[in-house]
Amino acid sequence: MAHKILTNSPYYVNLTASGLQSATIEIYLYTGTQTTDRQATPKYTLTSTSVNSNVTFEIAELIKDYVPMDYSGTTYTSNTCWVDYRTSTVINGVTSSYSSYSQFYACLGYSYFTQLANFESEVANLQSSNYLQRLSGQTTYVPYDKSKTEKFRVYTGATFNETSVTPSVLSGSQIGYITVSSDITKIQFDNDNNGTETLYIENVNECKHTPYKLTFINKEGAMEDLWMFKKSELSMDVKRKEYQNNQMNVNGSYTRSNHQFKTIGIESREKLNMNSGFVPEEMNENFRQLLQSEFVWLTKLGLALPVTLKKTDMKFQTRLDDKLINYDVEVSFAYNHINTVR
Repeated sequence: MAHKILTNSPYYVNLTASGLQSATIEIYLYTGTQTTDRQATPKYTLTSTSVNSNVTFEIAELIKDYVPMDYSGTTYTSNTCWVDYRTSTVINGVTSSYSSYSQFYACLGYSYFTQLANFESEVANLQSSNYLQRLSGQTTYVPYDKSKTEKFRVYTGATFNETSVTPSVLSGSQIGYITVSSDITKIQFDNDNNGTETLYIENVNECKHTPYKLTFINKEGAMEDLWMFKKSELSMDVKRKEYQNNQMNVNGSYTRSNHQFKTIGIESREKLNMNSGFVPEEMNENFRQLLQSEFVWLTKLGLALPVTLKKTDMKFQTRLDDKLINYDVEVSFAYNHINTVR
């Protein structure tokens, strides 16, 4: 089973021994086939003196730069890389040989403070929660951890199709995606460490409003879809600069149709405010992880467009207090509406 490092939270390598004076760590970061494609020389070599016979290296921040980030709008990828590291120590003046390699895959996920240091979840289902809403008839993708999934079953009512999963030695195949294009009702994952996990799926028909799909990198470092079904409002912010133009002609005259105050440096960004429609309380975690994501895209007119969350606070609702739960999300398109890419 492949272990993983969540690069948006610290990951510590601690060495301790009586008489420890210093320690060195070599970090190898690469993609492709595990071990086979590991480069001959490490990406980083770190050395630290000990404090009270302890040395601790924090390596997640270094690893993050080497995790690939790719999304075309149609292809959902693992966005993972291999991490191999080994250590050497100096104890009472004697330098040890390097240890055997510790091997992981890294992704752009994170852990919560309450989960303590070097947390690694044991889940196979990499959705934020065990509940998914999707637009009926449209394709969505369900992420799962291939190293923790023995098999999964896709249900339509009481009937199902079962697929066995084989762990992969390729960095780009650590996170898999189940393509959901029909109105299935649930997916069950068999996890050797965590028993059976069930993802319940609600297929939503929307005939009045234009639904939008948000895709984001979630806590587990996987790409997750979140549909917004109800009312949406598009708006635009425009910034501009003005200067006063000297339009006097050499003969002491000027033209009325010329601008005395001219506009330059126009920058414009569109915003979209969306409403989720009614969602179950179980999906509070989906919206929590959306709000904390570094990478978010919105599918509009068949295009996956980069966006940033404009609304950065959210009151989480409950069935007991709020009865019907609806969330509004405002995003700003992460580019100038006027093409200024140079």
